[in-house]
Amino acid sequence: SSDRQTCVDANRETFYFTNQAPQWQEKFNGSGGAWYNLEQDIPEPTGRDTLYVVQGVLFEGTIQTLPSTDNKDVSIPSHFYKLLMKCSFNTSGAMTAANGVAYLFTNEEHAGGYSSFATTIREIENRTGIDFFTNIPTEFQEPAEKMSNQLW
Repeated sequence: SSDRQTCVDANRETFYFTNQAPQWQEKFNGSGGAWYNLEQDIPEPTGRDTLYVVQGVLFEGTIQTLPSTDNKDVSIPSHFYKLLMKCSFNTSGAMTAANGVAYLFTNEEHAGGYSSFATTIREIENRTGIDFFTNIPTEFQEPAEKMSNQLW
């Protein structure tokens, strides 16, 4: 929500049920949690750079559920992922470079740092069956999706 302050409609979109999933709060997405710390450390793009961020959930293994107030079970994701693709452009608007990294967390308490959760975008694509960043030219997309080093 705090990243979507350009207009009321953009902010409202962050509150759709399709943009929500049960997640550990205190030691994962609460202050000091690994997911929270990652979100706080993602840099704002500078100059002609554009940072694309994709996040989502995985349902692997035995799926746990919680009852809801309308007696329907709510599935709890086994993992959360965040993909970052930073693209750089020259003055004429042509892409000159792309760097990528992914983070994959099990849905449980993870306090502190997040660097040990770094993986490749390709790993997440393989696990989800989704081809992310399809509009990035192949010569930049392919190498960037195989990177697992942090962007900053």
